[in-house]
Amino acid sequence: MNNVGAVTVQPGGIARVTDDQWQASWDLNVMGTVRPTRAALPQMYRRGGGSIVIIGSVNPYYPDPGTYDYCATKAAVTNFGKALSKELGPKNIRVNSIGPGPVTTGLWLDEGGVADTIADASGQAPDEVRSATAGASAMGRFTTPEQVADLVVFLASDRSANTTGSDLRIDGGFVTTI
Repeated sequence: MNNVGAVTVQPGGIARVTDDQWQASWDLNVMGTVRPTRAALPQMYRRGGGSIVIIGSVNPYYPDPGTYDYCATKAAVTNFGKALSKELGPKNIRVNSIGPGPVTTGLWLDEGGVADTIADASGQAPDEVRSATAGASAMGRFTTPEQVADLVVFLASDRSANTTGSDLRIDGGFVTTI
Protein backbone atom coordinates (compact mmCIF):
# COMPACT_ATOMS: atom_id res chain seq x y z
CA MET A 1 0.00 0.00 0.00
CA ASN A 2 1.19 3.49 -0.78
CA ASN A 3 -0.56 6.66 0.29
CA VAL A 4 0.16 9.29 -2.35
CA GLY A 5 -1.66 12.48 -1.56
CA ALA A 6 -5.39 11.91 -1.86
CA VAL A 7 -5.09 8.45 -3.40
CA THR A 8 -4.22 5.27 -1.55
CA VAL A 9 -3.14 2.73 -4.13
CA GLN A 10 -3.91 -0.63 -2.56
CA PRO A 11 -2.63 -3.60 -4.56
CA GLY A 12 -4.25 -6.82 -3.41
CA GLY A 13 -7.93 -5.98 -3.65
CA ILE A 14 -10.81 -5.05 -1.42
CA ALA A 15 -9.77 -7.22 1.52
CA ARG A 16 -6.68 -5.10 2.01
CA VAL A 17 -8.49 -1.75 2.31
CA THR A 18 -9.02 -1.17 6.02
CA ASP A 19 -11.92 0.61 7.68
CA ASP A 20 -9.50 3.37 8.67
CA GLN A 21 -8.51 3.84 5.01
CA TRP A 22 -12.16 3.97 3.97
CA GLN A 23 -12.85 6.57 6.67
CA ALA A 24 -9.77 8.63 5.73
CA SER A 25 -10.88 8.67 2.09
CA TRP A 26 -14.41 9.69 3.11
CA ASP A 27 -13.12 12.47 5.36
CA LEU A 28 -10.70 13.82 2.78
CA ASN A 29 -12.71 13.52 -0.42
CA VAL A 30 -16.34 13.85 0.63
CA MET A 31 -16.21 15.89 3.81
CA GLY A 32 -13.32 17.90 2.35
CA THR A 33 -15.85 19.01 -0.27
CA VAL A 34 -18.97 19.28 1.91
CA ARG A 35 -17.46 21.42 4.69
CA PRO A 36 -16.03 24.29 2.61
CA THR A 37 -19.16 24.28 0.47
CA ARG A 38 -21.38 24.70 3.53
CA ALA A 39 -19.08 27.42 4.84
CA ALA A 40 -19.30 29.40 1.58
CA LEU A 41 -23.07 29.24 1.18
CA PRO A 42 -24.10 32.03 3.61
CA GLN A 43 -21.95 34.53 1.72
CA MET A 44 -23.25 33.29 -1.64
CA TYR A 45 -26.82 33.71 -0.38
CA ARG A 46 -26.02 37.27 0.75
CA ARG A 47 -24.51 38.08 -2.65
CA GLY A 48 -27.49 36.67 -4.50
CA GLY A 49 -25.68 33.87 -6.28
CA GLY A 50 -22.38 32.45 -7.34
CA SER A 51 -20.63 29.42 -8.68
CA ILE A 52 -19.20 26.36 -6.97
CA VAL A 53 -16.67 24.27 -8.88
CA ILE A 54 -15.80 20.93 -7.32
CA ILE A 55 -12.64 19.08 -8.31
CA GLY A 56 -13.50 15.42 -8.57
CA SER A 57 -11.87 12.72 -10.66
CA VAL A 58 -12.45 10.46 -13.63
CA ASN A 59 -12.69 7.59 -11.19
CA PRO A 60 -16.49 7.65 -10.81
CA TYR A 61 -16.42 6.53 -14.48
CA TYR A 62 -13.19 4.56 -14.29
CA PRO A 63 -13.46 2.27 -11.26
CA ASP A 64 -10.16 0.68 -10.31
CA PRO A 65 -9.77 -2.26 -7.92
CA GLY A 66 -6.47 -0.77 -6.76
CA THR A 67 -8.24 2.31 -5.38
CA TYR A 68 -11.68 1.19 -4.18
CA ASP A 69 -12.02 3.83 -1.49
CA TYR A 70 -10.84 6.67 -3.73
CA CYS A 71 -13.15 5.69 -6.60
CA ALA A 72 -16.18 5.30 -4.32
CA THR A 73 -15.65 8.59 -2.52
CA LYS A 74 -15.02 10.49 -5.75
CA ALA A 75 -18.28 9.07 -7.10
CA ALA A 76 -19.96 10.40 -3.96
CA VAL A 77 -18.42 13.84 -4.57
CA THR A 78 -19.73 13.88 -8.16
CA ASN A 79 -23.18 12.86 -6.95
CA PHE A 80 -23.07 15.51 -4.21
CA GLY A 81 -22.36 18.20 -6.81
CA LYS A 82 -25.24 17.10 -9.02
CA ALA A 83 -27.70 17.00 -6.11
CA LEU A 84 -26.48 20.35 -4.79
CA SER A 85 -26.98 21.95 -8.20
CA LYS A 86 -30.69 21.08 -8.02
CA GLU A 87 -31.05 22.66 -4.59
CA LEU A 88 -29.03 25.79 -5.28
CA GLY A 89 -30.02 26.55 -8.89
CA PRO A 90 -33.18 28.42 -7.81
CA LYS A 91 -30.94 30.54 -5.56
CA ASN A 92 -28.81 31.56 -8.58
CA ILE A 93 -25.90 29.39 -7.45
CA ARG A 94 -24.42 27.10 -10.08
CA VAL A 95 -22.64 23.89 -9.07
CA ASN A 96 -20.41 21.92 -11.42
CA SER A 97 -17.66 19.40 -10.99
CA ILE A 98 -14.54 18.62 -12.94
CA GLY A 99 -13.20 15.10 -13.39
CA PRO A 100 -9.51 15.25 -14.24
CA GLY A 101 -7.76 12.15 -15.48
CA PRO A 102 -4.05 11.71 -14.81
CA VAL A 103 -2.49 15.15 -14.30
CA THR A 104 1.17 16.14 -14.44
CA THR A 105 1.49 16.62 -10.69
CA GLY A 106 3.53 14.99 -7.97
CA LEU A 107 0.59 12.74 -7.15
CA TRP A 108 1.32 10.83 -10.34
CA LEU A 109 4.89 11.66 -11.22
CA ASP A 110 6.94 12.12 -8.04
CA GLU A 111 8.93 9.42 -6.32
CA GLY A 112 6.44 7.38 -4.31
CA GLY A 113 3.55 8.60 -6.50
CA VAL A 114 0.89 6.60 -8.27
CA ALA A 115 3.17 5.59 -11.16
CA ASP A 116 5.80 4.28 -8.73
CA THR A 117 3.20 2.37 -6.74
CA ILE A 118 1.70 0.75 -9.84
CA ALA A 119 5.20 -0.05 -11.05
CA ASP A 120 6.06 -1.74 -7.76
CA ALA A 121 2.88 -3.84 -7.89
CA SER A 122 3.20 -4.77 -11.57
CA GLY A 123 6.92 -5.25 -11.96
CA GLN A 124 7.15 -2.47 -14.55
CA ALA A 125 9.44 0.52 -14.44
CA PRO A 126 7.77 3.79 -13.35
CA ASP A 127 8.53 5.37 -16.74
CA GLU A 128 6.73 2.46 -18.45
CA VAL A 129 3.68 3.05 -16.24
CA ARG A 130 3.71 6.79 -16.99
CA SER A 131 4.05 6.13 -20.71
CA ALA A 132 1.34 3.47 -20.76
CA THR A 133 -1.02 5.68 -18.78
CA ALA A 134 -0.50 8.63 -21.11
CA GLY A 135 -0.80 6.32 -24.10
CA ALA A 136 -4.15 5.01 -22.82
CA SER A 137 -5.73 8.38 -23.57
CA ALA A 138 -6.79 9.45 -27.05
CA MET A 139 -4.50 12.49 -26.81
CA GLY A 140 -1.54 10.40 -25.63
CA ARG A 141 -0.59 12.69 -22.76
CA PHE A 142 -1.40 13.70 -19.23
CA THR A 143 -3.54 16.76 -18.49
CA THR A 144 -1.68 19.76 -17.06
CA PRO A 145 -2.68 21.63 -13.90
CA GLU A 146 -3.06 24.76 -16.03
CA GLN A 147 -5.64 23.05 -18.23
CA VAL A 148 -7.66 22.09 -15.16
CA ALA A 149 -7.35 25.66 -13.83
CA ASP A 150 -8.59 27.08 -17.13
CA LEU A 151 -11.68 24.89 -16.93
CA VAL A 152 -12.29 26.02 -13.33
CA VAL A 153 -12.06 29.67 -14.40
CA PHE A 154 -14.50 29.07 -17.25
CA LEU A 155 -17.03 27.28 -15.04
CA ALA A 156 -16.79 30.00 -12.39
CA SER A 157 -17.28 32.76 -14.97
CA ASP A 158 -20.40 34.31 -16.44
CA ARG A 159 -19.45 32.70 -19.78
CA SER A 160 -20.90 29.47 -18.41
CA ALA A 161 -23.91 31.16 -16.80
CA ASN A 162 -26.33 28.40 -17.79
CA THR A 163 -24.08 25.46 -16.94
CA THR A 164 -24.98 23.72 -13.71
CA GLY A 165 -25.12 20.14 -12.52
CA SER A 166 -22.46 19.12 -15.01
CA ASP A 167 -19.43 16.96 -14.44
CA LEU A 168 -16.86 17.82 -17.08
CA ARG A 169 -14.04 15.38 -17.68
CA ILE A 170 -10.66 16.70 -18.66
CA ASP A 171 -8.73 13.56 -19.37
CA GLY A 172 -7.55 13.62 -22.98
CA GLY A 173 -9.96 10.80 -23.77
CA PHE A 174 -8.62 8.50 -21.03
CA VAL A 175 -12.11 7.31 -20.08
CA THR A 176 -13.60 5.66 -23.13
CA THR A 177 -17.17 5.22 -21.89
CA ILE A 178 -20.01 7.73 -22.09
